[in-house]
This record gives sequence, C-alpha cells and structure tokens, in this order.
Amino acid sequence: MKTETIRQIRNILLRTFAVTFVLNLLMATATFGLWDTWTSITGQWFHTSPQSLGPQMVNFFTTIKFFALFVLLGPALALHWTLRAEAKEAV
Repeated sequence: MKTETIRQIRNILLRTFAVTFVLNLLMATATFGLWDTWTSITGQWFHTSPQSLGPQMVNFFTTIKFFALFVLLGPALALHWTLRAEAKEAV
C-alpha cells in the first residue's frame, strides 16, 4: 500500500474513535443523568424491570468501549507506528 493510503485509513480510524468517544460520553451522561426517567420509560415500552436494566446498560457501554479500543484505536495506532517507522527509514 502507498503511504498516503495508510495515512488516510489511520486518520479515518482515529476520527471515528474520537466521534465514538464523544457520542459514548453523551449517551452515558444522558442515560445516568436521567436514570429515573429512562427506567420508567423502558419499563413501560419494553416491559423490563429496573433491576435488569442496570446490567444491560453496563453491558452496552462495555461493548461500545471494546469496539472503540480494539476495533478502532488498536489498528489506528498500529498504522501510526508503521508510518512513523517508514518515515525514519526514509531519512
């Protein structure tokens, strides 16, 4: 692959990671800030109890964190280090 292609893929992965992080932070703030409201709404709509909603939310945010770290940030850092190594070789 060309260096420019690797750089572009790296930039896309890093920006996607940043957007994922910000959206996750906003969702967590909205969810835990309005916990009483959300539990009553989901209890009515989906017939779930507040006791089962807590572990589901933890599982949801853990899954997002896993995706962001291992699917987006890991490959982006690997590409970044590859570009840095190629830049050192060129000098």
